[in-house]
Amino acid sequence: RQKLDDLRSQAEIARRDTDLETASRLLYGEIPQVEKEIAAAEEAESAAGQTKQMVGEQVTA
Repeated sequence: RQKLDDLRSQAEIARRDTDLETASRLLYGEIPQVEKEIAAAEEAESAAGQTKQMVGEQVTA
């Protein structure tokens, strides 16, 4: 998440400095990629938590 915040800050600075090439690369390339990585990691973490919860319920039930 820190990397995502840093990229967004860099994109905003590039936009203010009219460095449109850098802003575009960040906004349409790097930021969406990092967002996908974060979403995948959160989904994997959620799935792992559900698996542990299901196993725990089966053992105690």
